[in-house]
Amino acid sequence: MATKTIRNEEWKASVLAYDPNGGDKGGSDIRLIRDKIVRAREGGACADCGSDIQPGTLTRVQTGVDDTRIISIRTCQDCCDAMASFEKDMGEAMVARYNITREPPAQGESHE
Repeated sequence: MATKTIRNEEWKASVLAYDPNGGDKGGSDIRLIRDKIVRAREGGACADCGSDIQPGTLTRVQTGVDDTRIISIRTCQDCCDAMASFEKDMGEAMVARYNITREPPAQGESHE
């Protein structure tokens, strides 16, 4: 039986405490200017798993800027749940979410 996720202020704080880049900027000059949990008004793709973000669900929105543009990254509610559980499950849920975008190869094909 699956455990019901309680999405409260503690949940929001746990989601926002999760650093998707693990502290590594990856050589990027993007400066984070906003990081918050919002209710999605429209659909779109999750930056972490590629799933559709459903209107009305809670999402994490990170907005950053570099020298030439503003960048907005949206994360679906299921990935937010995985972020919130990161400390408890040592990242297992996040790994499972990342692997959603990796489809197994067709019969007779390889990933290479």
